[in-house]
Amino acid sequence: MRKSPSTRSKATAAVLSNGTGASRGKRPGRLAGAAGAEAGADSGGVAERVLAESKFRTLLEAAPDAMMIHDVAGRIQIVNAQAERLFGYARAELIGRTMEMLMPERFRRRHVQHRKAYTPQSPPRPMGTGLTLFALHKDGREIPVEISLSNLGADGENMVISSIRDISGRVAAEEALRQSQRLAQSTLEAIP
Repeated sequence: MRKSPSTRSKATAAVLSNGTGASRGKRPGRLAGAAGAEAGADSGGVAERVLAESKFRTLLEAAPDAMMIHDVAGRIQIVNAQAERLFGYARAELIGRTMEMLMPERFRRRHVQHRKAYTPQSPPRPMGTGLTLFALHKDGREIPVEISLSNLGADGENMVISSIRDISGRVAAEEALRQSQRLAQSTLEAIP
């Protein structure tokens, strides 16, 4: 039986619900998503599910930014290699832990409140507009970051995908520019 284009796109759009490829109650390596059960109904569905999982993994790993998918309780389910590099943790150290472990202590309590207010109906948006956000590296360093959030439905669960960009270079360049401007201003003021 050939699947309709809408069924095919649902299978392709389905995502894994944790970084090991296992959803709650499912074997590792199984694709979780709205079309997961339907896709497994015939032998073509298995191949489609494997292809969808492969495409999803490839897209996630190809992202230039750190990508993390977490549940509404903030428990990390999936990370890409860029997230491992940015935060200094191996995937296994992140999966199942809360997002708050990746932020300085002074922001954690407030973040839990903000996370609870982010509902499945919330539109995709940048986090902390107008603020300088900081992530916490495993070694304790604070990293200035930009974070964008988007809702993602997977396997009947509401998930949130976070795209996290290290802006250390930009912050350093902006500070160097401010210092140059201060130096130029003081030099001009010193001229008689």
